[in-house]
Amino acid sequence: MQSPRKEVIQLIYLYIVTLVGLFMIVIPAVDIIKIGLEKWIFPLAVQDDYDYRYYPPEPYPIKERIVGETATEIGDLKVTEEEKLALERWKVQFEQWEEKDKNKDHVSIQMQRSMVRDISILLGGLVLFLSHGYVLRKKRKEQ
Repeated sequence: MQSPRKEVIQLIYLYIVTLVGLFMIVIPAVDIIKIGLEKWIFPLAVQDDYDYRYYPPEPYPIKERIVGETATEIGDLKVTEEEKLALERWKVQFEQWEEKDKNKDHVSIQMQRSMVRDISILLGGLVLFLSHGYVLRKKRKEQ
């Protein structure tokens, strides 16, 4: 037989972990429902997400210098050989990215990432909730 203090601490622990498990079930379940609604019932709700595209990084030092020079005076720009190479590399990277990215559906990719996260949290929460809930029910029957 345990001391009353230990038993109270154990009950508090079991209730807290069961509550956390319940939250781990409810929150991802709501997110899964949201994703399902966005995908099949209200597809226009995510239409703005299709406008966002992932570009390769621009050569910012060159861009800043060009913007700074053209802001004060309009004329010929002198670009160093190194900057020309950087711009050419960026152009090649951009064309490769554009070719690779043209058939990707970024919204579906993001939805699937969310589903993977939500299902894994849901399963973990289910295990926590059921296992600790079982122990709590067993303790209640003993009392």
